[in-house]
Amino acid sequence: MQDIQAVLREMSASLAEHRVQIQHLQSENEAQAAKLRELESQETEMGKLKQQLQAQTAELITMKARTNTAENQVAALKRDGEVKQVAFSASLLASGSGHVGPFNIHTPLVFGHVVSNIGNAYNPNTGMFTAPVRGAYRFEFYIGVVD
Repeated sequence: MQDIQAVLREMSASLAEHRVQIQHLQSENEAQAAKLRELESQETEMGKLKQQLQAQTAELITMKARTNTAENQVAALKRDGEVKQVAFSASLLASGSGHVGPFNIHTPLVFGHVVSNIGNAYNPNTGMFTAPVRGAYRFEFYIGVVD
């Protein structure tokens, strides 16, 4: 009988020890389950953040394309909006008096002394004027005849 009682005491102690271990394992299991839920929550949040990042990346690409288009349009408008003025004032001589001609053949007069040349349409080397802008042009000539 004494052996049975010793075995029962030993089994009882072992059972108590197992209960403590089970409680400890249950506590660890609950802690790990809480961590797992937290990780799953973080994973869900990370998935949402990835979707937001992808959407923002696509939006950024679209905005960059729109910005480039707008910049090109602004540059074109600036070019188109530039004052396209053409005017020049030139004379045959820089100052004083002198003679030009007479000519027996068709000879272009080159007004070599240029006072102003807005738009650079008049070429003082060739005497040629090239109209760079559509529109009406007015030319005035002042001629002095010496007898």
